[in-house]
Amino acid sequence: MGYSPVEHHFFLTDMKMILEDVCVQPFVDSDHAIHSYFLPREYSVILPGVAALILLLCVGTFIGIVTWKNRKPKKAD
Repeated sequence: MGYSPVEHHFFLTDMKMILEDVCVQPFVDSDHAIHSYFLPREYSVILPGVAALILLLCVGTFIGIVTWKNRKPKKAD
């Protein structure tokens, strides 16, 4: 299953922006206009950290729910 032309275009545009951010911005003066198109550098740490916390929360919740549903009742002797 492939991407539609529109999805493919947006994917390539996003990849181009990421490459510009990672490869070009460190070599451009901080007062250049290109920096206004990107988030501040603090977000390069904050956003992946928040995403990792949400991922861990979801995985932990999933494991907890599966464990809770698969437990067997104790036998009464």
